[in-house]
Amino acid sequence: MKDPQIVQLLEQAYSAELETVENYLANSVWLDGLRAEEIKEKLAEDVTEELGHARKLAQRLKQLDACPPGSLKLHRSQMSMQPPPIRPIWSP
Repeated sequence: MKDPQIVQLLEQAYSAELETVENYLANSVWLDGLRAEEIKEKLAEDVTEELGHARKLAQRLKQLDACPPGSLKLHRSQMSMQPPPIRPIWSP
C-alpha cells in the first residue's frame, strides 16, 4: 500500500531534479566566452547526473504503483537557477 505523503514527496523530488536538468541545460547553452567552455562542460556532466537522480525517483514511484508525473503536472520554482536575461561573457 502506498503512502500518499511519500508519493507526494517523491513527486516533488522528481520535479526538482527535472527542473534542475532544464536549468543546467539552458545555462550551458546560454553562456559564451573563453571560460564558459569549462563551465558548460561541467553543467553537461551535471545534467547527466541529475537525470540519473530523476530516473531513480521515477523507478521508485513505479515500485509504489504511482505514475511519475508528466510535464503538465510538474511544478517549477527554481528562481535562482534561471539563465540570466542578458548573456554573460566569461573571459580570463
